[in-house]
Amino acid sequence: MKPENNNYVYVGRSGKVNGMNSYEWFMMVKYTGWVYNNKHKTKEYFVDGQFHKDNGPTISSAKFKVWKKDGKLHREDGPAVERENGNNSWYLDDVRYDKIIKLKEKCVLSEYKGKYGLVWYKILDEDEIVEIPNIPGLIDFS
Repeated sequence: MKPENNNYVYVGRSGKVNGMNSYEWFMMVKYTGWVYNNKHKTKEYFVDGQFHKDNGPTISSAKFKVWKKDGKLHREDGPAVERENGNNSWYLDDVRYDKIIKLKEKCVLSEYKGKYGLVWYKILDEDEIVEIPNIPGLIDFS
């Protein structure tokens, strides 16, 4: 999982960089670039000290991949957390949408093009009205 080239910061098993907690150090120096975290066996990407990557996962390991934008869990084209066991989670701006919705079993009140250019569904879910984005894989249309 270690990056192929030397253009990364290496975080050892202690989780420290220059004697500081690594994430505090990245924020302090507004670090931009790849990090190999040996403590968690992950490859991570930062922009200005925050987890952020415009294309592809921000954090990846052999067992999971995580997409973040401006430090928040966020992905518009699939689950923001992909796990090896298939137990995925969908997020936009740190708001979790983790229950696959069977649209044909719901009362759809409206459909509109909304935030991020996604189609959103306003549905009656049990006793409340909820708005669900059509992030690929989140809605079951069958």
